[in-house]
Amino acid sequence: EDMAFTAFSFLTVFFYCRYHRGRGAADLILTGAALGLALNSKHTALLLPPALAAHCLLDWLPRRDRAGELRRSCLALGAVLLTALLVLLPFYGPERLAYFFSGLKKTRALVAGGNVSYLNGAFSMTGFWNYFLYAILFKTPLPTLAFAALAAAARVKQRVLAGQDGLYLALFPALLLAAASCSDFHIGLRHVLPFFPFLFVFSGGAATFFGSRKTLLPAAALLLWQALAAYNAHPHYLAYFNELAGGTERGHERLLDSNLDWGQDLKGLKRYLEAERVSDLVLSYFGSTLPSYVGRDFQDLFSGVVGGSAHLNSLAPEREYLAVSATNLHGVYFREFGKDMFYWLKDRRPRAVIGGNMRVYDITADARAHEHLANVYFLTGYPRQAQRECRRALLLDPKARAAGFILALTLLKEPASEREGLALLRAWLRANAWAAPAEMPEFLPAPLFRYRYFLMARRAEARFRAANAPREAAAMAAFAQSLK
Repeated sequence: EDMAFTAFSFLTVFFYCRYHRGRGAADLILTGAALGLALNSKHTALLLPPALAAHCLLDWLPRRDRAGELRRSCLALGAVLLTALLVLLPFYGPERLAYFFSGLKKTRALVAGGNVSYLNGAFSMTGFWNYFLYAILFKTPLPTLAFAALAAAARVKQRVLAGQDGLYLALFPALLLAAASCSDFHIGLRHVLPFFPFLFVFSGGAATFFGSRKTLLPAAALLLWQALAAYNAHPHYLAYFNELAGGTERGHERLLDSNLDWGQDLKGLKRYLEAERVSDLVLSYFGSTLPSYVGRDFQDLFSGVVGGSAHLNSLAPEREYLAVSATNLHGVYFREFGKDMFYWLKDRRPRAVIGGNMRVYDITADARAHEHLANVYFLTGYPRQAQRECRRALLLDPKARAAGFILALTLLKEPASEREGLALLRAWLRANAWAAPAEMPEFLPAPLFRYRYFLMARRAEARFRAANAPREAAAMAAFAQSLK
């Protein structure tokens, strides 16, 4: 809907500009038709009528001394709005037009509720006033910005910084940027996508700087740079970031969500895993489509909003990879995990990056990685997966202290396996000089989960006291106290 809205909003202003120049009735009707299609595309198109009203006012001011000009301008605006309504009606039907307004009400509620925004490593539930300015700065190829700067310089030189055509190019984009920036809903450049066709037309003004042979070389260099940027980004255009952002490789440090990661890389991941002959996969996928498009069974780690998997990986995989979408890697929607559920991956170099977005890690022989995964599964209520990860870590490294401890607590948590959990925990304590971990900060990313460990420690203490095992009870009491 963002691309449709972009096309029709630009056409709305374009046809009204043509009407202003020629006063043709056909252009007025086309303006209304484009407005109706824009309204059918996205509710943000409701910014277009105020923009058109402002253009009508600005067009009338130079002619205000002429008889009938005010009436003509009001009739023109009325004709545009009436045509837009007539174009909009068939999509709903006269009896269902109320759906447009109920949809608008829901959209307003969604936007007013805010969303987690990410910008340059910072998080906010109320957005950033400069979010879209940064998004445009980071996601637009630098040659395009250079052409726009030259076009602005040309207007300053000619002393026509605004002018009538300049207002047509600036008014609606400025209104759109202002409205988007003032909202609390900042998740993607796509929300101000209509800004770009106006920017491209404005940039055409740079042509006045390239009228001589001396300027042909710089112009050609900029155009070549633009072409190379597009070629190098192909076919992963969504993941593109310019040099100011550090390029595509570092774009995930600047912006996330639909600026980079919209779940588009499952099929690319499928091809990569087949080429690598990967037998087992742990998948943490961000997106709203089915994770099953990856084309294989996988052990789920909060993948998308639909289509999770209860599959458990083998305890003896031939080759096991962990694949994490960039938005999940930074914990944009994992605030309850203390944001950094994957903090332990930040300093690890991925084996591959699919589409400039999804990072893939080889965890086949990585006991430490399995300990971290076990901790996440245990704390978020997935005991089967936690036990699998603990056992895998212990197979790789029998001295993996955290894996043994978490496995005992996981078994202790379930009534059916409580006796086994107590036996394992007693053996673990005996092997570690009757001392539970003084603290496990790297495995406790949020206070909520520290409290969950505290509760399990108290439970173990109570069970050991009931079993007349004072040394074990004292060790777990000390552990609980260290967490309190």
